[in-house]
Amino acid sequence: MYLVSNHKRLCVLSLSWLNGYKKLLSFFVLIKFEHSIFALPFAYIGGLIGRQEIMPFYYWFWVTMACISARTAAMLLNRIIDLEIDRQNPRTKERPLITGKIKFKSAIFVLILSIFLFLFSSYKLNLTCLFLSPIVLFLISSYPYTKRFTWFSHFYLGICLSCAPIGGCLATSGGVNLSSLIIGLFVILWVSGFDIIYSILDIEFDKKHNLHSIPQKFGLKKRASNFPISPHPCWFSPYSLWDISLFWMDIFNGSNCYLCPSHKATYNYKR
Repeated sequence: MYLVSNHKRLCVLSLSWLNGYKKLLSFFVLIKFEHSIFALPFAYIGGLIGRQEIMPFYYWFWVTMACISARTAAMLLNRIIDLEIDRQNPRTKERPLITGKIKFKSAIFVLILSIFLFLFSSYKLNLTCLFLSPIVLFLISSYPYTKRFTWFSHFYLGICLSCAPIGGCLATSGGVNLSSLIIGLFVILWVSGFDIIYSILDIEFDKKHNLHSIPQKFGLKKRASNFPISPHPCWFSPYSLWDISLFWMDIFNGSNCYLCPSHKATYNYKR
């Protein structure tokens, strides 16, 4: 009898762990957690540029917390604000918040928690980050509405993500410099480019529901196909300028910060 009881408890515990694991996976799908990890290098680059040396663990940790919490809040705001639109879109109607795998109240709770963690992380970094954090929250909360009235929404998304390198620089130096702004420009052009390409999937849906995008506005055959091509080469110019600026900064300042191949080559040459 004792063994049967323990076996039942073990089965119940295993099922609860399995359900919890499935909910966690559904939540990661909802917020596209892999995109948050993908955005971290930009914040780290900004932090390294601001400090001009390897960051202590303190900065690595709080920059990571700020970036992931801001990105999580942004994705949840996008999913919540666009809930009815996503429900009608064949491409997005299977998202966890629509199918019920993630409850609406749970999404709201995690959203509030993410915003609090972002503000606290900003406070732990410095007061400048804390004072400027409402600007980031405004950008990420207003982005879902831009597609309702302008095709500039692609570039607005790029501006939102450009906060990563610029914010990283602010976190470690308390200010911004030319290199961080150049990386921010690269992010704007790069993100807007692939978002234009991505929006091609919804061109017919956008036309039907009066949502704005470059493919919906200009069409595919004549002009829109040129838009995603044009922003992407533009990032080579700011990246090259950034690389060159760090190259000379390494020579004159003696910095050993490996942010690009030329940096490492310069350091090896000086040794």
